[in-house]
Amino acid sequence: MGSSVLNDKGNVVGTYNFSTTGGDSPGDEGRAGGVIFGRTHRDWLVGLLNENKQPTGWANVSGRSERFYYDTNGELVRNADKAIDGKVYRFNNFGVASVVGNVNTSKVYVKRIDDRGNVLSRREVGVAKTGEPFKYNGKKEYDKESTTFKRDWLLVSYNGVTDGRDLTVEAKEGNGDVEIIEMYRSNWRSLDRRELNRVIGEIERDTKLRDIPTSEFNQYVSGDVLHKVEDLRKRLSAKLQEAKDMNAKTDADDKKVWRNQSEIDKLVTALTPFKKK
Repeated sequence: MGSSVLNDKGNVVGTYNFSTTGGDSPGDEGRAGGVIFGRTHRDWLVGLLNENKQPTGWANVSGRSERFYYDTNGELVRNADKAIDGKVYRFNNFGVASVVGNVNTSKVYVKRIDDRGNVLSRREVGVAKTGEPFKYNGKKEYDKESTTFKRDWLLVSYNGVTDGRDLTVEAKEGNGDVEIIEMYRSNWRSLDRRELNRVIGEIERDTKLRDIPTSEFNQYVSGDVLHKVEDLRKRLSAKLQEAKDMNAKTDADDKKVWRNQSEIDKLVTALTPFKKK
């Protein structure tokens, strides 16, 4: 069985077929059909869909000067402010739009300070726009930091927030930058210099074992190699002296400048390439 598919003018634009079950006789497996899409049928369906498509964007009512706006879901925007094409529009209860200002864009920075007011760092973290505030959570960002940083610094607050909730940052009038202030307290304690002391001793020991009289060394290597070796010795000597100076500091010296363990760890890392392999 089957039937014709008609458009709104009664024209046949396709055929619809039902499937039939097979019989008991051998080879009688039945048939199956479906909608046959002719070009006329396809064009009619496309037109039908376009006529019933939800509106999006700006819309005007014939004979009226007011403007209305439909969002991406086809919903009329009402009782809201919305940024569109660089302008901020206010929509009343009927959806009528009026311009209330320009879209402001602000870069958002986080400045970290300690509890004595010293600046630790400042970095850009995002952008806030009119109607599109920037969300920031200092607690979550702190949790992402390295173990060393969290060992040395304790987060106190971000813009006064202490309970770990999100901070909403609005764009500033005139496109000015917005700054979030994060307050930190140093988790200072006596610093561990054992690894630094060990590396210094190891390098000094290796250097003596491998020391070759310059006059003998010059006989077997080119001038370019000599220059590189001398440069390496100078860099090692400078870094080794810096490490020795750091190793000689006392707790009182460290606390006076609020020194952290990371400074010592960096020196150990810098000396490691000079160790004997």
